[in-house]
Amino acid sequence: TPDEIYGAPMRLLQGIHPDDWSNYCDTALAAMADLSPFDIEMRFVSRQTGAVRWFKVCSRPRVLDNGHQLWSGLALDIHDLRTSQTSLQSLNRQLEDRVEERSKELVEARTKLIDLQAMLCRASRFNLIRQFAAGWAHQVHQPLAAIANYAAVGKRSEQGESTSDPSLNEIFSEIQREALQAGELLRQIRSFVTEQFQEPTTHDLSTIVTNAVDLVQVTCLENQTDFALDLPKDELTIKADEYHLTQVLVDLLLNSVEAMTSAEVEKPRIEIQLRSLDEHVELIIQDNGPGVPEEDALQIFEEFYTTKPNALGLGLPMGRAVVETHGGTLILLPIKERAVFQVVLPRVSTDEASDENE
Repeated sequence: TPDEIYGAPMRLLQGIHPDDWSNYCDTALAAMADLSPFDIEMRFVSRQTGAVRWFKVCSRPRVLDNGHQLWSGLALDIHDLRTSQTSLQSLNRQLEDRVEERSKELVEARTKLIDLQAMLCRASRFNLIRQFAAGWAHQVHQPLAAIANYAAVGKRSEQGESTSDPSLNEIFSEIQREALQAGELLRQIRSFVTEQFQEPTTHDLSTIVTNAVDLVQVTCLENQTDFALDLPKDELTIKADEYHLTQVLVDLLLNSVEAMTSAEVEKPRIEIQLRSLDEHVELIIQDNGPGVPEEDALQIFEEFYTTKPNALGLGLPMGRAVVETHGGTLILLPIKERAVFQVVLPRVSTDEASDENE
């Protein structure tokens, strides 16, 4: 109260809060030793009510003509300010705790999303593997049958049963070629069914497109589907997980084949065009089928949405997710007469590709 301050100024010191007394003494004595001003924030306790309030004490020295020291100063009531600051600090801490908690929740949610995407990708991959089983068996059977035939020819030639058969050297060369072809087919199959995402490396997108076409070749032959490939002579290098990007293209191609087969298109045909767009590459996959109805076009990239019986509805959603993971886009172009899908991916410069290869 004013009476406590003006009635006996020195008694005011007796009201310094016990927890602040030591700090005040150290500060004041140090200032008196070299006659320097000091400012200090501390609490005072009212002797009458016991109330505690924060003050800022500002003290300044002056030396009188007789050599005595005179100290004058102000005691500024900053209790409301300190209370507000304390409340603000408390709110900040609560906000920081909430942000940290929310960040943990987002990390957990992202982890669950990644796990879910991996699960959906495996489910989609399993569905494709099931569709490919017969075609792969046929592709592997061809070089194995050729190896068996050449082995039989070599056996006859060794026994002298035929003089018109090729030489043993030619036979062994053909057996070697067919064996290597079978091995390459098995490598592609093994690579395609792998579940792990690979570290992105540089690839010529034309090669990936060609490999995808090779994988669906048997299915296309069975459905009498023709291909038209428009690939550039120069390499269009991208940085990608080759196997998962191949899966995306295979799924798009199979969708076209199935759509045209269901619609009983007279001469089914898939056109694939690859071109450069400055810092990106564009891949267009279109067919001469009935196209995608407008009501379906709005939903085809949603998980589990499908118009095909016994389908999972995961191919296109996972395909878009894979392409976006590579920094690209996968969209259905708004063309009613046929289905036209556009894939755009970042292009890697020749210098970057050379550095990585080195």
